[in-house]
Amino acid sequence: MQALCGFNFKQKGYGKLSQKQNRQIDFELKMPILNNMSLSFYQRGFACIDDQPLNALNHFSRSRDLIDQVLKIDPRNEKALMRKLNILVELGESKQYEPMFKVLEDVAFQSEQSQTVYNNIKKLRDRIDAKPVPLAKRKA
Repeated sequence: MQALCGFNFKQKGYGKLSQKQNRQIDFELKMPILNNMSLSFYQRGFACIDDQPLNALNHFSRSRDLIDQVLKIDPRNEKALMRKLNILVELGESKQYEPMFKVLEDVAFQSEQSQTVYNNIKKLRDRIDAKPVPLAKRKA
């Protein structure tokens, strides 16, 4: 990742910058990069989910790690929350995704794009109601 964007994101701060400047870099540079990288792994996971469930599991894991970094910067990031929920549902991790639904619904209530977020939440709940086989339990 450092080679991709020239920053060591694990390092605290970016040199001799103020806290405000560090925060601005986090929101304007780091978060979009991490979000886009997580989307790439997320899409790759869904692309190979039927033929290669172990590869899909690996891609989802990488995506979730990147999403977690986004959520450290902005715990109410709609895209990251929605992606993480999709991954958790796919993995069958209900203990983790149920509390996240509440967070996302709260975020949606305060969002300018609330109807879109609510529609996505409904689609995800419908998927859960269809009781898909969790990825971890599928055979390769």
